[in-house]
Amino acid sequence: MSRARRRWMWTGTIALLGIAAGGLFACLTYELEHGDSWNVGEGAVFEEASQGVAVHELRPGNTVRIAITVRNPGPLPIAVDEVALRSPDVAVDAVTMLEHAGESAECCRPEDAGPFRPVTVSPDDQVMIWLTLRVTGANPYPPCSGFALEAADVSYHVLRFPRTQSLPLRTDIAFRTSCS
Repeated sequence: MSRARRRWMWTGTIALLGIAAGGLFACLTYELEHGDSWNVGEGAVFEEASQGVAVHELRPGNTVRIAITVRNPGPLPIAVDEVALRSPDVAVDAVTMLEHAGESAECCRPEDAGPFRPVTVSPDDQVMIWLTLRVTGANPYPPCSGFALEAADVSYHVLRFPRTQSLPLRTDIAFRTSCS
């Protein structure tokens, strides 16, 4: 094998390794964003002391449906596999979605949503996902206390590489007991 051919093979190998490393780096650092639409659930109260937190009644069995949008800023398509919450006090009873969430919260009604399934989100597009939450009552809380949900965990794939991102909610969702 000639010296020029060996040099060309090494150059090609190094170039391919660089492209593969760059692709892997892009996949592992890919970040999703909030979309344009969101909903804190019916019956939420914005208390002055809570600094913009949507407060719901904390009682076992209370259900609240919230919505979040997951936006893919690009440049690659992503496949959203699951959206979940980490809380021992709240169970997710149902997950529904609209594939194309549009530009504002007024566009999207939960009645129009279908059951959640893994979905591909193109660059600069978003998906709206409703989570029906139920307070499990696992922990007893004294009066004037509770907990807040601040993020949703989104599992997705970028070029078949699995990723999970904790996406902060636009508005914290709190569950509090009454003070009386």
